[in-house]
Amino acid sequence: MADWIRKLSEKKPFRLVSVALANKLARIAWAVLTRKEALQAVSATGRLIEV
Repeated sequence: MADWIRKLSEKKPFRLVSVALANKLARIAWAVLTRKEALQAVSATGRLIEV
């Protein structure tokens, strides 16, 4: 996600980037809370992590 933020911040103003990041995190949180399954995340090394 850091690469996404970095690329966006090169092109767009700080406030727009912060709102876009908040929106993205809210969507992730909503998906995690509404699904009836365990969260599966991928680490920076590409390994699957079950939370």
